[in-house]
Amino acid sequence: MKKTFLLAIVMIVGFMSSSIKPVQAETADDLEGIRDQRSEVKTELSDSEQQIASVLEELEQLKSEIASTEIELEEKQQEIDETDQQIDALLEDIFTLEDEMSELEQKIEERFDILKERMVSVQHSGGDINYLEVLFGAQSFEDFITRANAVNKIADSDASLIEQQEADIALLEDKRSEEVDKMDDLNNLKDEQRAAKENVEQALVDSNAKKDELETKQDDLQALVEELEITDSQLASLEADAQATLAAAEEKAKEAEAAKLAEAEEKAAKEEETKVHKEKETSVASKTITKEPEPEAKPEAEKEEVPVEKSEVKEDPSQEKEEPSQPKEEKSSSEEDTVVKEESGKTFTVSSTAYTADCAGCTGITTTGFDLKKNPGAKVIAVDPSVIPLGSIVEVEGYGVAVARDTGGAITGNKIDVFFSDSSQAHSWGRKDVKVTILER
Repeated sequence: MKKTFLLAIVMIVGFMSSSIKPVQAETADDLEGIRDQRSEVKTELSDSEQQIASVLEELEQLKSEIASTEIELEEKQQEIDETDQQIDALLEDIFTLEDEMSELEQKIEERFDILKERMVSVQHSGGDINYLEVLFGAQSFEDFITRANAVNKIADSDASLIEQQEADIALLEDKRSEEVDKMDDLNNLKDEQRAAKENVEQALVDSNAKKDELETKQDDLQALVEELEITDSQLASLEADAQATLAAAEEKAKEAEAAKLAEAEEKAAKEEETKVHKEKETSVASKTITKEPEPEAKPEAEKEEVPVEKSEVKEDPSQEKEEPSQPKEEKSSSEEDTVVKEESGKTFTVSSTAYTADCAGCTGITTTGFDLKKNPGAKVIAVDPSVIPLGSIVEVEGYGVAVARDTGGAITGNKIDVFFSDSSQAHSWGRKDVKVTILER
C-alpha cells in the first residue's frame, strides 16, 4: 500500500514537472495558478519530509531492536555453548554407561557359562549332588574336614555366584534405564538449542529485512523530496517571472493611461484656445460694424484683453497637466521607501532546513573551521555567502541569534540550514519559510 502511494506521488510530481513550461504569466489568474501549484508542491514536500522523519524514527527504533536481538543472539550463543558442554557431558556419561554395561554383560555371560557347566555336571551325576555321600566317603578325619570345607565353599560359591548374577542383571537394567533418560535429556537439549537459535536468527533476519524495506522507503521519499524541490524551484522561478511581467504590464498600462490623459488635456486646451480666439474675432468684428467711438482705442484694449484671456485659458491646461506629474512624486516617494528599506533592509524571508553534526559524511567542522561536536549548544547556520556573508550575526525567526559559520552544496540563494545537536530537533524543524535579520555590529 505504501509503495503504491509513493509511486502515485512520484507520477503526480513527474506530471507536474513535465507540465511546467517557462512561459510568462499575462494575467493575475496565471500567477494565482502558479501559486496554487506551488502550494500543492509545498504541501506534498512537507508531507514527504514528515514521512521521512517518521521513517527515520522507525529506523532508529529498529536499530535499537536489532541491537537488542544481536545481544539476545549472543546470550543464546552463550547458552548454546553451555548446552554443548552439557551435551558433551551427557555423551560422556552415555559412553561410560555403555562401557559399564558391556563389562556387566560380559560378567553375566561368564557367570552364565559357569552356572551352565554346573547344571550340566549335576545332570551327568544323576540330577542331584549328595553332599552326605561326599562327607561320609572320607578315609580319615582329616579327609572329612577337608571334604566338609570343600562342600561349604562349593555351596557358598554357588550362592554368591547366583547373587552376583542377579545383582549385575539388575544393575544392567538400571544403567540401561539411566542411559535412556540421558539420551532423552540430550535430545531435548538439542531440540531446545536448535529452536532457540532458529527463533533468534529468524528475528534478526526479519529485523534486517524490515530495515532494508525502511531504507528503501527512505531513499524513495528522499528522491521524491529532491524532485519536489526541483519542481518548487521551477515554480518559484515562474512565479518571479510572472510577478515581474505583471509589474511591467501594470507600469506600461499606467504610462499609457497617463499619455492618453495628457493627450486629452492637450486637445481640450487647444479646443478651448480656438474657442476663445473665435469669440475674440467675433467681438472685434461686431464692434467694427457698429462704428463705436474710439474705434482705434478699443482694438488696443481688446488686444490687451485678449492676451489676458489667452493667459487665463493657458493656465487651466497647465494646472491640469500638473496632475500627471503626481505619479512622479509618488515614484520619488517609492524610491525613498526603497532607500529606507535598503538602509534597514537587512530583514528578508528565506527557506530554512536543519542539520546535525552526525549526518552521513559530516565531520562536524564548519567551513570556517568551527567544531560543532565540541560545541553542541552553539547557534550556527549554513548560508550562501553571496546573500549572507560568513561571520555575520543573524537573528533567525523561531531559532534565535546565530552566527553564519557554514555553507552547503544545496544552500544557494535565499536558503539557510540551522544547526541542532539533536537529530529529533532537526527533524521537527523540517522545512519552513522564516524571516532573518542581519544584525549590525
